[in-house]
Amino acid sequence: MNAEAKIRKALEAVMDNGDINAAHLFKGFAVDNGMTGWQLRRFGRSDHIFLGSSVQEALETTEDWASANER
Repeated sequence: MNAEAKIRKALEAVMDNGDINAAHLFKGFAVDNGMTGWQLRRFGRSDHIFLGSSVQEALETTEDWASANER
């Protein structure tokens, strides 16, 4: 499983499959947040959500989101 597939799999805990499939996930620089690393742009949106500099950080971010949703 490649890095993008791992992150998309982790996102299943916090997003619907349709939203995940429609989202643009990439590793690079996003001008709007000034960050370089894994970025998520939801369908129909122009802003990017910084997930982390590495795959591990991106997976930890999605775990944090899932924990916050359980509370």
